[in-house]
Amino acid sequence: MSRREDAPAPDPALAARYAHLVARGQILLKAATAADRHRMPTYELPDGAPDPLEVLLAEREADDR
Repeated sequence: MSRREDAPAPDPALAARYAHLVARGQILLKAATAADRHRMPTYELPDGAPDPLEVLLAEREADDR
């Protein structure tokens, strides 16, 4: 499978993080652009729910990788 000429180049850091899964064929990485936003899910959060971005950033900070 080859990359389309107008598609952005994949991020090397992202590819390295998931290289073992890609090598086994368990996932296929593809680039997403602003034009793809309409296909991405959106979620309504109840009042008082933690901010998902803050949760993600806290998890990344705690990750030792």
